[in-house]
Amino acid sequence: MARRRGAREEGLAPPQFFCETCGAEVPLDVDNCPSCGSTFTSVKCPRCHHEGPSNTFAVGCPSCGLTPPGFTAPRPAPQIRSASLAPRRPPSLWLIAALSAVLVGLVMLLLGV
Repeated sequence: MARRRGAREEGLAPPQFFCETCGAEVPLDVDNCPSCGSTFTSVKCPRCHHEGPSNTFAVGCPSCGLTPPGFTAPRPAPQIRSASLAPRRPPSLWLIAALSAVLVGLVMLLLGV
């Protein structure tokens, strides 16, 4: 028999699994119903009724994309660029001119000109 998620509203509660034989709620990690002993062979999506092995539902329903509440897909690792790999731009001419003017001004001030 298949186990399936409950028909609760998406995002309001964690997924629930029920035995299709007796209707008892069952934990996710069991292979047999604790009430009637039925063996679970698959999972059924409450939205589209797609049925398959539990490992195909690891990140949500493979058919309609329904995901468990609070599930966030893993993000790819950020790419770190080394400073030595990043191209360096030479300073702009206006920056060199401004610093030169400040330096000349300081020299003239110190010399009293």
